[in-house]
Amino acid sequence: MTEDLSKTHSYLPKLVEQLNGGRVDRREFLRTATLLGLSAGAAYGLAGVPLSIATSRPAQAAGGGIVRMSHRLPPIESPHTYTEVFTTNVARQCLDYLTRTDFDNITHPWLLEKWEPSMWSASVRW
Repeated sequence: MTEDLSKTHSYLPKLVEQLNGGRVDRREFLRTATLLGLSAGAAYGLAGVPLSIATSRPAQAAGGGIVRMSHRLPPIESPHTYTEVFTTNVARQCLDYLTRTDFDNITHPWLLEKWEPSMWSASVRW
């Protein structure tokens, strides 16, 4: 069996020894073994986990409860300086756009009463 493992990757026999010796936990073993080329089923088998347990469906959670989520909060003082989608996602919770572009790629006023391009930008030449 050790020969078969080393055909897949030379580190796998040592990884099995580390698992059996308690130097690597099951989760780390499974992660490393699959990264080294074993299928998940073969890795579960080497870890001593029956395939029926590994592939069984997780228990259904009870309804209700509270979901808490965290989010990094960048400085949001000047929306016109945002350069990342992440920052605009934060601002999108409380701000809206001055214009909207529809599916036909036509821009329409949204918060503005009217919208039209300025003459200066139309006359710029490169």
